[in-house]
Amino acid sequence: MLFYCFILFLSNIYAQFDFTQNIIIDETFAQQNPRKVMVADIDGDNYKDVVSLGNNILWYKNIDGLGNYGDAISIVDFSFNGAWFDMDIADIDGDNDVDIVFFNGVDNTPLVWVENLDGMGAFSLPQVIKSISSTNSYLNLQVKLVDMESDGDIDIVYSDIDGIGWYENTDGEGTFVNHLLISINHNNSDGPRDIELKISMGIILKM
Repeated sequence: MLFYCFILFLSNIYAQFDFTQNIIIDETFAQQNPRKVMVADIDGDNYKDVVSLGNNILWYKNIDGLGNYGDAISIVDFSFNGAWFDMDIADIDGDNDVDIVFFNGVDNTPLVWVENLDGMGAFSLPQVIKSISSTNSYLNLQVKLVDMESDGDIDIVYSDIDGIGWYENTDGEGTFVNHLLISINHNNSDGPRDIELKISMGIILKM
């Protein structure tokens, strides 16, 4: 009897949850091959906007802070299948607005960043941080933005076909120095291997 009452109690609790689906992005918004979606205040109005990664990087402005979004605004257009891209969003140059770091999937798959020039969503052209010239360079691409050395600025942790490493933001304004943590031997006779690195900040990058 007690067990039955407990089950009935749980049923009543779960019955109170009623979720409504709100579609922000579909094919009418021109995003193809969606890979990743993130939330960030792009234009400094204290509303959480949506940024999607696919064949391009698109920004959906939160118009009123109530979950109503405007049409897609293109930040970067790859004109390429974005299935292997990755991105992260943070303030790279210390000017109190969010910038975007990503692998762009073309032109030897460079790791690049675009600066939010005015804090209102006007972005610079892509600035290359690292180029990759290896075959199948679109594999294993991951990027995370985090303060690795507790100096108050955002660094870039990455994995790609060449290995795992991080770019130190030396001046807090987007000047980077590479620190390679693990180098991948492409002539490994044992075949493909998974390599996992756990960083003390809690980030896990898996190849």
